[in-house]
Amino acid sequence: MTRSKYLGKWRLASIAVATLLVTVGCGSGGSDSSESTVVNREQVVAEASAAMKPLEAPPTEFPDLAPLAKLPTGKSLYVLFPEVAVGQQISKNVALAGETMGMNVTELNIGSTPESISRAWSQVLQAQPDAVAFGGFPTSLYARQLAEYKAKGGVFVGNSLGEEGTPDNVDFAVSTNEYAGTDQWTDTAQWIVADSSGQANSVFFYSREYPILLASKDSYVAEMKKCGCPAATEEVALSTIGSGLPGEIVSYLQSHPDVNYVATAFADMNVGVPQALKAAGMADKVKLVSQAGGTLNFEYIRSGGEAANLPFDMNFIGLRIGDAVARVLAGQDPGREELPTMVITPENIETASFAPDGSWLAYPDELAQFKVIWGVS
Repeated sequence: MTRSKYLGKWRLASIAVATLLVTVGCGSGGSDSSESTVVNREQVVAEASAAMKPLEAPPTEFPDLAPLAKLPTGKSLYVLFPEVAVGQQISKNVALAGETMGMNVTELNIGSTPESISRAWSQVLQAQPDAVAFGGFPTSLYARQLAEYKAKGGVFVGNSLGEEGTPDNVDFAVSTNEYAGTDQWTDTAQWIVADSSGQANSVFFYSREYPILLASKDSYVAEMKKCGCPAATEEVALSTIGSGLPGEIVSYLQSHPDVNYVATAFADMNVGVPQALKAAGMADKVKLVSQAGGTLNFEYIRSGGEAANLPFDMNFIGLRIGDAVARVLAGQDPGREELPTMVITPENIETASFAPDGSWLAYPDELAQFKVIWGVS
């Protein structure tokens, strides 16, 4: 998939560096560890460093969206997102977009189980709103309900569905596997390669409960394999976030003392981890890295508890989902998927922009820019 120019990043086709062939082996660990291989480590590190350079500063170009053809005034919108913080942040901004454009908005927390998702869909089918914005889970879990809803003329925009491209019965998809799974975790892995000068020995914690995280895992391992860096993977349950997970991570590190980077599939998984690492005397031995960071993660970065985070602008994503809903309702092309990001570290966090609630903003005035596009004051 072609990377959006709004990410401010250009992959280099080649970089002039001295050739140094090294043979590197794989450390022990969980499944999917990178295999022993022969790599040009110096070139891989140089390419990763060059790829990261543009992401050290905030994006500057707002996506070039055509003016909205018609406001969805009076239309009904149901917003269905999971209970994790990133989901609720997006949900809040989808609702804001809809309300700003004059829609009647209902937000539903869909939990994280097939049963809770099914209950939410029962409410949708009973109400038959004009549009649904849904995030976090593949359409296979609610295929029958979605087909029934679409058969009655409903509009469906999805986020982080964990499926390739845009699935059947989906009018527009944001945070697809290609972006949120592959591109974002390619970027994150490249940061680790560059930061470690190709000497990383890492572990990636993920959960298959959000299928998009499987694409994240595969992308991470593939990128780390390019430098021959050991990259183990560990599957965990989402229910352990903020409770048992910090202890699980510490236990893993105690039994794998050579690991020097911990990557978590999304930033909510870091809740309590810096404190647990400090208590175990490991805070200076490993670096904690993730993506999709929120307010707490930025506090961790400022205090040195988290080394790097490549956030999505959850505010932008929510507003863009609402924008896409309005475009489909107006019979207009919803446009293409563009997700701005940057790599935030202790060294550059003060150059970034944040909303009053502490969430990262790709563009300080993004709501105002969307209002111009929508034609509302």
